[in-house]
Amino acid sequence: MNIYKSTILALSLCSVSTMASLSAVQPAKKEIVESGVPATDSEKNCEELVESEAEQTEEIIGDESEQVKKACKKGPKEDKEEFNPDYNSDDANPIGGVTGGTKIGVTNLITAIFKGDDTSSSRKILAEYNIDNIHQGSKEIVITIDDGPTPGVTDKILDSLAKYNAQAVFFVIGEKAQRYPSLMRRIQREGHIVANHSMTHANLGNLSFWKRRKVVKEEFLGGHEVTKNYATNSPYFYFRAPYGSWEDKVAKILNRTEVGQKYIGPLLWDIGGTMDTQSYTKAADWACWSKGVSVSNCLQGYTNETLRKKGGVVLFHDLKKNSAQLIDGYLKEFSNRSDYRFISIDELDLQ
Repeated sequence: MNIYKSTILALSLCSVSTMASLSAVQPAKKEIVESGVPATDSEKNCEELVESEAEQTEEIIGDESEQVKKACKKGPKEDKEEFNPDYNSDDANPIGGVTGGTKIGVTNLITAIFKGDDTSSSRKILAEYNIDNIHQGSKEIVITIDDGPTPGVTDKILDSLAKYNAQAVFFVIGEKAQRYPSLMRRIQREGHIVANHSMTHANLGNLSFWKRRKVVKEEFLGGHEVTKNYATNSPYFYFRAPYGSWEDKVAKILNRTEVGQKYIGPLLWDIGGTMDTQSYTKAADWACWSKGVSVSNCLQGYTNETLRKKGGVVLFHDLKKNSAQLIDGYLKEFSNRSDYRFISIDELDLQ
């Protein structure tokens, strides 16, 4: 029996089981539909069965099929999630590129090829959980900048990166990259790494079964289609989940696709994720501006956290001019420290 016939048979059996279960729990139906939680064990089994069948087919990413909708109880109506990029859930010769950064990445790629490693498949798969505690203790700093490009902000950030000869990873939003191609070309031209931060900054954690594949297709793969042509300064594709929100089911879906197997991530950060407004032992730029903290005090928080952790992957946001000023001050601070250096993310062993 081929996979399609077995799928139809499985779905038919699931449908019969589901209808019988639904009739037995009719009083609770309204509450269950609104919450999006499967009504019975039979319905849960139905979802697992459909996912199991999907894993055996090549067409993993796509809209939910009519067969799925008929076999299992119809999912809840989707609510439009408000786009709020200013919030992060964790309360020719390039100008300004890190010397040797991109070259090291290319060297690693060539070495892997001659060693016979498959650099396009299992060595680079999206982890089921965020990659955290990335690179502390070495007095090496990786600059990462989320949520751009933003006219009037990205330009100033690029000027500062060039002035201090530092390379950054720009985790850009696909729809903004489409609107501002000239900024994207400048990021690329000046030797920085362009990475995927989704299409609209949607939350990819805790997605319901009914919209998971649709959202993944639109957000992750859509973001990839926009950013891939600018991602030429690294042999790798990097991904950071909006809000740092991620779940294993999304990773499993993407790792069954050719595109997902080319990615490293999802990456979190070591510095810049949380705020201390009392003594500024740490800071996050989005929280600084929302709480009315000055650029100098915010810089103090970033500096203190960097010194305490002895370097790491630093998170900034490409949204407000305050952040551009903060980044300039941060680059100046650690350029003047001879024991610290800025490095490319390609120099880290993240494969």
